[in-house]
Amino acid sequence: MSLTPKQKAMIRWKDAEQDDALKRNPLKNYFEGWYHVTLNTRNEAPTCGYVAGDVEAADGSTEEPRVVLSEVGNSATISY
Repeated sequence: MSLTPKQKAMIRWKDAEQDDALKRNPLKNYFEGWYHVTLNTRNEAPTCGYVAGDVEAADGSTEEPRVVLSEVGNSATISY
C-alpha cells in the first residue's frame, strides 16, 4: 500500500519540524544493539508496561528502577 500525497506531505512536515537531536543518524548502524521503544497512546495508557522503582535506589535493591510488563508487553516477541 503506497502513501497518499497528503500522508507524504505530513511526513515531510513532521520531519522538518523535528529537532535534529531526535532524527536518526544516517551513519549509525541501527541493526546492531538494543533499543528502547516508546509507544505513545491517548491518555498515556501503559500498553506494554511501565517503569517502576526509584531512580535513586541502589542496584540490586527492591526499589531499583525496572520495567513492569503488562500482559501485552509480556507476550510480545520480536522477529527479524
